[in-house]
Amino acid sequence: AMSRFCGARVRSRDEVRVLSKTIVRNLLASAKQNIAPGIAVVVLLATVLSLYYFVDAVRPAFDFIGSVKEKMSYGFSAVTTCIFGGWIPFAYLAISKQIPKQYLIHNFVFFTVYWAITGVEVDLFYTLQALMFGNEVTIKAVVCKVLVDQFIFNPFYMVWMNSTAYRFQALNFNLKATWQGLTFEYYFVAVPCILITTWLIWIPAVSGVYMLPGDLQIPMFLLIVVIANLMLAVLTAKASKGNASGEASEVTEGHVPLEEVPESEQCRSSTDARLETVATVEPVVVDDANQDVASEQGRNSDD
Repeated sequence: AMSRFCGARVRSRDEVRVLSKTIVRNLLASAKQNIAPGIAVVVLLATVLSLYYFVDAVRPAFDFIGSVKEKMSYGFSAVTTCIFGGWIPFAYLAISKQIPKQYLIHNFVFFTVYWAITGVEVDLFYTLQALMFGNEVTIKAVVCKVLVDQFIFNPFYMVWMNSTAYRFQALNFNLKATWQGLTFEYYFVAVPCILITTWLIWIPAVSGVYMLPGDLQIPMFLLIVVIANLMLAVLTAKASKGNASGEASEVTEGHVPLEEVPESEQCRSSTDARLETVATVEPVVVDDANQDVASEQGRNSDD
């Protein structure tokens, strides 16, 4: 198992070259998919921050939300993240028939448990950030929190955990298939693709989160999650319909029959490396590379 994960096989020069081209192509496709949600998040952040800092009439509403968060503590994070990050996107996916009927209950349980735990994790992390850099909203504090969030916490923990969890969900909760897919290519090709492309959304997103007081950070996080998740779900559904009608597209549904899932790993894009979305972008990484290598080698032999 360890040798399978480490991917110790030495690749040929042609394989490395074609795989590199495939990675670049996948990154561009995934980045394109995240542009619209990224713009929506920036507009949302600008609106909320402007209301909070410049419109006194709405300040009582913010204070009320902050007081509820302070009173409920981590219970608030678990319940609200479960609703905004899990149940609302799940409802859309179920209504739009992107989830097979036989897996509706499985997915409901997954989204409920996964997002409740994630909400508590994120809240704990925000609390740790406040202990390290303080609760005051200053340029130095915001920059430090963003750097730790997106370049330490994200790449060294959340992206790995969330990518694995959502692969399990996309494979219809098949443990064997999930385990077989945890290869070197998945963790060191596909997962980095997820991280890089989701920075388009989450670097500006967490910047806005850390510009608010501690008790309002989770509520802001929830708004970002639900907007980004739903937009990506809609975009993915449209792209999937295009595939069904024969249009060329690199976007597939987040839920596919197990027998149709390729054995090779796929580069997935999401709202966050920290929170991979309920609808993901999955351009193929390794299969395309292998096919291209074979064709190149065939041409070389002909020459």
